[in-house]
Amino acid sequence: MINEKDSNSVSLDEFIDLYLLFIIDLRKQSERLKTTVQDITIKAEFGANVPVNTMAYALQISGQMFSLQSDGRRFEIVY
Repeated sequence: MINEKDSNSVSLDEFIDLYLLFIIDLRKQSERLKTTVQDITIKAEFGANVPVNTMAYALQISGQMFSLQSDGRRFEIVY
């Protein structure tokens, strides 16, 4: 439960209005694709300049153990 006195908290309505979520479910792919590495690229265009210090996060849930490495532009899977 969110504490209303906490200045870092947002209400459910604020969260829905302010924080865009993309969910990509790869479980329904053909069996042939399930055994290969999936390559996902997300490109975004904005109608205005993105504010300074804007952050983007990615969460990947998988049944296989691996880690992601980034060069600052791209991610690479390391098994």
